[in-house]
Amino acid sequence: MSILSQWYGAVVRRRNAAYDTGNYKPYHVPVPVFSIGNISTGGTGKTPMAQYVARLLVNQVLLPAIIGRGYKRRSSGQVVVCDGVTIRATADTAGDELMLHAELLGIPVIADSERKHAAETALRYNASAIIMDDGFQHRRLHRDCDIVLIDPTTLTEPTLLPTGRLREPLQSALRAHCIVCTGGVRIEDIPHDILTTNVVLVEAQAILGALYRLYDYTLHECARMGQSENNQPRSKNLIAVSGIAHPKRFRQALQGYANQGVRIVGEREYVDHARYSTRMIEAICAQVRECAADGIVTTEKDAVKLRAFLPMFESREIPVYVAPLELSLVRGKEEFHALCLQTIQQFRATHS
Repeated sequence: MSILSQWYGAVVRRRNAAYDTGNYKPYHVPVPVFSIGNISTGGTGKTPMAQYVARLLVNQVLLPAIIGRGYKRRSSGQVVVCDGVTIRATADTAGDELMLHAELLGIPVIADSERKHAAETALRYNASAIIMDDGFQHRRLHRDCDIVLIDPTTLTEPTLLPTGRLREPLQSALRAHCIVCTGGVRIEDIPHDILTTNVVLVEAQAILGALYRLYDYTLHECARMGQSENNQPRSKNLIAVSGIAHPKRFRQALQGYANQGVRIVGEREYVDHARYSTRMIEAICAQVRECAADGIVTTEKDAVKLRAFLPMFESREIPVYVAPLELSLVRGKEEFHALCLQTIQQFRATHS
């Protein structure tokens, strides 16, 4: 381990010890708080996991709010992305992930690097539960349920930042109430020395839903419109466009549309959270022409940013199709649901 990683690790351990011993006191809010996070950098599936929990809470007649810093947003301070009724921001000012939550879920979504302030604002919009997206390291806000996602590189590249990918030592997973295995990791792959006796173990896999066409509406509305045959791809040769952490996983997942006659005849990959520009869109359109493709297919996270360029695509008669990503719990689903419900019940019992 490099000297820089050793120094980084010492700082992280000292900070965690301050919270563990009670020297640092987290801020409490009067509603249950669920944290979705990971130990490593990069995409492990936090966004679809946060949406899964949000839908689960809605089914329990709760109004959850999602809070996060709004990674790579072009704004500062606090931004109310959605007040539960109206979307009040753009992908630029909210960040692509929080914008995606707002468009798909229609619940309060608040961007603020200080989660305490975001939670306080969410309460003003009548939130009865808080979901912290990417909140495992943000210990200044108390959480009642810590859900940690672990993917293959978290286990195979256990080196701390800045030379590695880990935000904190793997043993920090001992704080988790639930560990969710993603990206092909199995429950049996999790080292025993990071498991507590009461931790809930879950295996999740990402699956793609039905393709739908992108229009100038929220993604929820576009997906609902996409159920009509008129909005399904009439042509099948598409270019895959993505700016996500694991583009190869997206490319492989698209093979699931082969039985619908969809062929991926080219691809264009950008860095995670890519900010699209006119020049980039022109390059995508040029590739569509070169490959004699009938349109492009992209992720929902990219779609909230590509919508701003719909006039360019439409003027060239290039349809933009969206491949929705959903999370399926293939092992531990019942135990996970029970954990979430127990968290709510225990909170109510101790605050009644």
